Amino acid sequence: MVESVLLVASTRDIASMNILEHLRELIEFEPTDYVFAGKEILFSKTLGAYLLVIDGELITADFLEALPNEFNRILFLSRHSSQSRLPSLLVHFPGNWTHDNSMGGKPKKLSIADPKLHKMLVTTLYRYKQDGMIPPEYEVGIEVTHHGPTIEKACTFIEIGSDVENWKDPRVGKIVAEVVVESLRNIERIKETVAKIGFGGPHYAPKFLNMLLSKPDTLLGHIAPKYVADYLEKRIIQEAIDKSLVPIDGALIDWKGLNSAQRSRIIALLEELGMECIRV
Repeated sequence: MVESVLLVASTRDIASMNILEHLRELIEFEPTDYVFAGKEILFSKTLGAYLLVIDGELITADFLEALPNEFNRILFLSRHSSQSRLPSLLVHFPGNWTHDNSMGGKPKKLSIADPKLHKMLVTTLYRYKQDGMIPPEYEVGIEVTHHGPTIEKACTFIEIGSDVENWKDPRVGKIVAEVVVESLRNIERIKETVAKIGFGGPHYAPKFLNMLLSKPDTLLGHIAPKYVADYLEKRIIQEAIDKSLVPIDGALIDWKGLNSAQRSRIIALLEELGMECIRV
């Protein structure tokens, strides 16, 4: 069990409340002496995790920076929106690679990645999908690093997408709650000690998802997609290397997911930073 994980839900988020409702059916939370921003922080003895329910949007919750230091790992229970409205269950880290912070967070700033929690959530979701426990219309996957909040704590999002009917779907609210509980209980089974950052490809990062699922020893930190590749600077790449609970020892390059100019520039920057580049 991982005692320091803080689950954060929002009353403004239908999917968040859906997951939380089923989470409370699985485990019991009790009061603690902690009060933050006028909200009581609860604790589950059986899970060894804390819970905070806020009233604002999760992607703009940069005020969580002020949480006491013992709350250094955060798992956000969230909705996902997309134009495709594809039913989906997704995991990713928050952060903004560019000046665009229209979806919360700070410009050109990343939160800390949590590769072990990320790996456990994604692989557990995928196992549920393979076992037929997730409705067939729902895709399971990852997203690249995007949106807020951007704070100096390890932050991971698990999301239900992509429209209101999915957000309130009790079947997947229950599944995500079960995945969260199982992942937190089993996270210490992951023994890998290094992780990779990723560059290139589309928003849902299929190449990196495939590596995560097919290679037991692969952990992933931040991922920068093709659509931000032209704006990446040495400083933000260094930040992606530094901001991970697991040390970053190399970079995965989605070779066909970048044009030649983008590849050359990013590889040159990575080599300057002493990062091994691996073509995928």
